[in-house]
Amino acid sequence: MGELNIYRQLGIKPNFSEIARRYGFDRHTIASYWEEGGDIDDGRCRRTSGFDRHRAVIEEKAALPGVTKKAVHEFLLHRSGDAGLPGYNAFTHYCRTRGIAFSDPGGPEPHPASRRRRGASCSSTGKSPSA
Repeated sequence: MGELNIYRQLGIKPNFSEIARRYGFDRHTIASYWEEGGDIDDGRCRRTSGFDRHRAVIEEKAALPGVTKKAVHEFLLHRSGDAGLPGYNAFTHYCRTRGIAFSDPGGPEPHPASRRRRGASCSSTGKSPSA
């Protein structure tokens, strides 16, 4: 949390009560951090991810062709049965920050009609789509 450092650089005294409400501390604690030159530590940087204990399985499944992140997340939810397993957005963030790459989806080729230019005539009627 570099918020107090930002206030220091700008030469502004922060509203300790507002900062205390946001971080769940007492305003006197924030004031003492300010006076000591310290910063607020909310403990998130030391906390491990809920996916760390499943990392080997995630990397194994990510290496398989055609496997998606959603499929691996659903697999983990089903396999672990743990209600505390983080959600899908946290899973995608975990994979991005840890460098776990999934294979290309390599889905089917899109239908040729989806590549048609806007305003081009339809092949079956010969009419413009706007007509």
